[in-house]
Amino acid sequence: MISCPQCKATLPDETTYCQFCRNNFAAGTASQAARRSQIEEDSGYTYPETQPLNLKWVKPVYYGIAAYWVINALFSIGRLVSFGAAGSLFGAIFLVISLFSLLVGIGLLCKVELARNYVNFICWFNILGGACSLAGSFVLSIFSFTSLYGILGMIFALLNLVLSVVMIFVIGETD
Repeated sequence: MISCPQCKATLPDETTYCQFCRNNFAAGTASQAARRSQIEEDSGYTYPETQPLNLKWVKPVYYGIAAYWVINALFSIGRLVSFGAAGSLFGAIFLVISLFSLLVGIGLLCKVELARNYVNFICWFNILGGACSLAGSFVLSIFSFTSLYGILGMIFALLNLVLSVVMIFVIGETD
């Protein structure tokens, strides 16, 4: 295993490009190049040249997600304040959560690593919860007369899963 000279990520010996920071470092050291050519010669396998993903939709989706966090938090704060719910205990708790969501959204817009890591963490829990919800909705749609609720539950669980996976991917693809 080798270490990327720029971000210090651990990479396979044969790597000439870092999948995390997109750093293209030459063909590696001479020993790595020799080892790679020896492996190719012995096995007949040719290593594919990897190039960084250059997806044009990633940044707009990333900033759309960040804007969603900000807009959703501002909407929640406005709703709590305008209806006077912030004066109650639960209203105060929801106000603190909304303020935290606003900070996370601003952190995403500014690409603060702590905010990005928090969203990734939340997305993994959404994936776990979405998988459980999907299984529960499937069982509900089979064994209950409320199959419409089960089908709607499966649709929303799948949507939650897909959005969480996309968020993790997009956060990982932006620098």
